[in-house]
Amino acid sequence: MEDVKLEFPALPQCKDDQEDWSYPMRREMQEILPGLFLGPYSAAMKSKLSILQKCNITHIICIRQSIEANFIKPNFQHLFRYLVLDIADNPIENIIRFFPTAKEFIDGCLQNGGKVLIHGNAGISRSAALVIAYIMETFGVKYRDAFTYVQERRFCINPNAGFVHQLQEYEAIYLAKLTIKMMSPLQLGRSFSIQSGATGNTIVSVKLKTNVTPYLKKKQIPKGRLGPNEPSLSSLGAPGAALVPPFASPAEGTPGAESSRRQVVHWRMGQRACARSVERPVFRSTRAPEASPRPGDIGI
Repeated sequence: MEDVKLEFPALPQCKDDQEDWSYPMRREMQEILPGLFLGPYSAAMKSKLSILQKCNITHIICIRQSIEANFIKPNFQHLFRYLVLDIADNPIENIIRFFPTAKEFIDGCLQNGGKVLIHGNAGISRSAALVIAYIMETFGVKYRDAFTYVQERRFCINPNAGFVHQLQEYEAIYLAKLTIKMMSPLQLGRSFSIQSGATGNTIVSVKLKTNVTPYLKKKQIPKGRLGPNEPSLSSLGAPGAALVPPFASPAEGTPGAESSRRQVVHWRMGQRACARSVERPVFRSTRAPEASPRPGDIGI
């Protein structure tokens, strides 16, 4: 099988006339990529409508927690297209689940010639993490390179430790996703069927073809002796398996044998080892217990 090589576009270079960073700039939005802006909520307030229109903003991603909804609001829903994400600036927040949604929204905006602003509260942690994830997946760069690229344009970014860890883990996730997307059906060993959806969209369903032997179906193993006349493992649906070890139990009617019988049959299926329980004789001594000595027997 030929290796699948992923190709990514090159990151746009810094502008020569880029301003030196100053502290008041943290209250403004900066253009990270052509058409993609990152900033705080103060850049999307009602008083900043003229600036948004001057920058030709058409889409806005508003990131807030539910408790912040009273003061972080989508103020221009009649003018811009909004995507509101409920994300807490907390190290235990699962932010990876929002990366695909944000990327789809950003791609749709840029492909249609629009411009998008991504903001949270301060434009430092949550919104910065989404921008870094977008750059990683779009341009195929590692977290450290994407972080440096964004920081060169908005120096104050500082995703929390939990987001940093998830961004580092996301590199393997998006590479695997893109690799599967680029591989041919023959390489994948999968068959693709395309159907027309109710809304006219294309629905691609993937059926995995695998060489892994299916799990053995449970079948009843009769009581009694596992000898030449007993069912083999091939009859249980496990070709190539073997009994380990070849157990044998006493014949019916053996003194002390009860109706409850247990036997353990082991077989190997590829790299999987399964165990099944069958009934095996339980032996109990038929010898009468010795009588305990009485005081008179020992001269007491």
